[in-house]
Amino acid sequence: MLETAFAAGCLQATPLAIERKSAIHAGVIDQAARRYHLDRELIQAVIAVESCFNSRAVSPAGAEGLMQLMPATAERFGVSDSFNSKQNILAGARYLAWLKRRFAGNLQHAVAAYNAGEGVVAQYGGIPPYKETQRYVKNVMSIYSKLAPDKAVKHRKTIANGTVYFPYAPLNKVARHRQSGRVHMAVPKPAPLKPLTGKPGRQGIEYMRRHAPHLFRK
Repeated sequence: MLETAFAAGCLQATPLAIERKSAIHAGVIDQAARRYHLDRELIQAVIAVESCFNSRAVSPAGAEGLMQLMPATAERFGVSDSFNSKQNILAGARYLAWLKRRFAGNLQHAVAAYNAGEGVVAQYGGIPPYKETQRYVKNVMSIYSKLAPDKAVKHRKTIANGTVYFPYAPLNKVARHRQSGRVHMAVPKPAPLKPLTGKPGRQGIEYMRRHAPHLFRK
C-alpha cells in the first residue's frame, strides 16, 4: 500500500519483463483474479508498483510482502504471514476488490484508496491531492494499460490534443472550459481532513471492526 523503493525496478519495465517477474506467482494471481473478479493484469500492476514482485519487501512504514499489506490490513483479512506470497496476494486482491465495490466500480478511486485509505478518498470524493497517491494511481494505471490495453482503456480519458491521461477528480465534479485550444479543469476545493496516524485503510483494527464488521465474521 506504499509505493516503495522496490517498485523502481518495475516502473519502466516492459510488459514481457513484468510477465517474467510475475511468472512464479502466476497461479495464485490467476486464482485471486477469478475469486475476486479482478483482471489479473490489474493485480500484477499493483504488485509491480508496491514491491516489484519482491515477496520480502518491507516499507519504512511497516507494509510487508508483495502487495505491501500493513499489519492491521493483514489482520483484517486473516493473513497470518504477510511474507507468504499466496496469503499476501489473496488478501491484497480481496481488499482491492472490496475497495472497487466500495467506490461503485471506480477503479482509480479504488487504487487511490489502496494507497491512501478508503476514508481519505471518501472524504475528498475522489483521488486526494497527495502527490504520492496521484503518482501511485498514475503508475498502477500505466502498468495496467501496458499489460492489458484493451481492458484498461475504459479507465482512460483523452483530451483535445490527443494526450491520454488518468483523471484525478470525479468527472461529475469537474467543470471543463476551452480557451485558446487549451483544456482548463476546475476541481472543487476538498473538504478539510483530520490528520491520519497511519497509512491507508489503516485507521486501526477497531475502526475496521466498527465500519466493516462483515469482514471479521467467520
